[in-house]
Amino acid sequence: MSCRVRALNVTHVHPTQTGDPSPPCHAECKLSFFDLSHIATMPMKRLFFFDGPDLPPFPSIIRTLHSSLADTLAIFFPLVGKLAFRASSGDVVIDCSPDAIASGVKFIEAEFSGNADDMRRLAADHEHDTEAFEQLVPKLEMTQLPSPVLAVQVTRPAGYGGAIAVGVSILHAVADGRSVWQFMRTWSMVAREGWQAASALEPPTFDRTVIAYPRSEEVARQISIVVHPA
Repeated sequence: MSCRVRALNVTHVHPTQTGDPSPPCHAECKLSFFDLSHIATMPMKRLFFFDGPDLPPFPSIIRTLHSSLADTLAIFFPLVGKLAFRASSGDVVIDCSPDAIASGVKFIEAEFSGNADDMRRLAADHEHDTEAFEQLVPKLEMTQLPSPVLAVQVTRPAGYGGAIAVGVSILHAVADGRSVWQFMRTWSMVAREGWQAASALEPPTFDRTVIAYPRSEEVARQISIVVHPA
């Protein structure tokens, strides 16, 4: 399959203002030594296909996903931040300061050059078109720190036709697989039922201090030096 993907529009999503003067991790989160071991790994990528005659028009889907992502980011606040290196301490942190979160989370609207049937075949084929799949998931700029933590892409086929793909990229140093699914479940529920529905789900925790290891600071410093040498 020689289908290609082109960006139609790029916006940036900011967390909904909740009135809470101290949102989760409102300054910065220092990574644990477990997190640091994943800094050099590729981002985790997740791709979701939605298909059916009941799908709303594409602009309506974009509005819903955009607004519900804003509500979800208010709960998963560190995902708006930047991964940054602190030379003074040697720490790698998720920077959630106002300057770091000002750019928000990149949200890409894109079009797949094939039609809806092509997208359905792409999702159903046992031998997946890896090149096409890569185009359906957003890239994260990781060449240097500070680096964004999360990016989202929503892709429609040419002519739309009742099928979309939602791609998510997230740094593995910031979240593990379970955390990504927790984020996706929350976003999905908020998109379907409104932000109040999130109260029924287990809230995320960002406290890395619960990971108890006597040499954690020493190990973290050693990994930081390798990842970001002076």
